Amino acid sequence: MRVLQGPTLIKFVESFIENNVIYIVMEYADGGSLDQKIKDYIVKGKTFTTDEILRYMAQITLGVMAMHSKNILHRDIKTQNIFITQNDILKIGDFGISKQVETITPLAMTACGTPYFMPPEVCQGKPYDSKADVWAVGVILYELITLRKPFDSDSINGVFDKIVKSPLEPLPQSVDSGLKMLVAALLNKNYSMRPNIFEVA
Repeated sequence: MRVLQGPTLIKFVESFIENNVIYIVMEYADGGSLDQKIKDYIVKGKTFTTDEILRYMAQITLGVMAMHSKNILHRDIKTQNIFITQNDILKIGDFGISKQVETITPLAMTACGTPYFMPPEVCQGKPYDSKADVWAVGVILYELITLRKPFDSDSINGVFDKIVKSPLEPLPQSVDSGLKMLVAALLNKNYSMRPNIFEVA
């Protein structure tokens, strides 16, 4: 956590032990989470503008770049772990299951994270790399555009099955063509064809 520093990452302040309990003090994001904001938009019948989506994606991409440049995989990027400050700056947080790898190319093996945001390779128990985080960013992008998850089901196995086998539901005609291309690239089921975060930037 000390190593992870950047304008779009939740800042580590300090840690201490008291009565055999480890306390970690982190920066406070007073605007809640992106998940809460999406739910709020659904209730109000609002949608995100293309400009808002691109601004949010740029900030998320910067945060992931800062992690990947230090060979750290987040492994649980999701809307609940993207926090918002009062000035509408997005910051990635919750590094509880992040993993530092020797270089960015070796493939990790431990399946973890949240089912909706897992890429096909993780759902299938295959090795994965930093592009698993890129897939999760793609899920967030799709959700910002449509206000729903790209792959949904009543059960975890159903979600996994759709992530692995189902084609992505086409985005509405009105969606910006650049956003459509970005969604298609980030949610490419073949991880060798999926861009890394630096190519996304």
